[in-house]
Amino acid sequence: MADLLDEDKLEEIKEAFGMFDTEDKGTIPLKDLGTLLRALGDQPTEADLEDTVLQINAISNAVPPPDQKPAPAEGEEGDPPTEQQEEQEREPPSSPPKSAFKASEVKGTLDLKSFLTVCGKRLSKERDKEAELRSAFKMIDKEGTGMINAATLRHIMVTLGEKLDDEDADDMVYEADTDHDGQINWEEFCEILLEMEK
Repeated sequence: MADLLDEDKLEEIKEAFGMFDTEDKGTIPLKDLGTLLRALGDQPTEADLEDTVLQINAISNAVPPPDQKPAPAEGEEGDPPTEQQEEQEREPPSSPPKSAFKASEVKGTLDLKSFLTVCGKRLSKERDKEAELRSAFKMIDKEGTGMINAATLRHIMVTLGEKLDDEDADDMVYEADTDHDGQINWEEFCEILLEMEK
């Protein structure tokens, strides 16, 4: 994922990561992930952070904290359960928990390589471009329906920015409006703009 980042962005990420690596071990506390992302200009939600932590754990580069014992291997017996653990197993849950995720309670550490692997795209210019496209789409989709009128989009393409001639604009809108209902959805909108960049 580091290949999605230009040299300046990669340097910015390394510098920010280093500020959180206060013990100079090459890792940061996983609980600081949200703060690091915000320092780099991202605005992750709790759900984003939960998903990111799960991805980091899935690639197994998140190192467990030193006080956490590894799970016993298959066929081995671990420590006997405590009274509290046995009691929790006997009690049925009162209601399904909402998201129990709390970024401040996440344990473990994160190295730079894992951070770049999981968060590289999120911090790349590609992500910035998508945000710009979404913003442009929302400005045209004033009612928030998720659709924009093909005729309105054609008008914008012919009169604003890098102006297209009528024929090119008609062709692009026709090709992008795959169901030919006169409405352009988000995916169709992206197709048009990516075609314009060629």
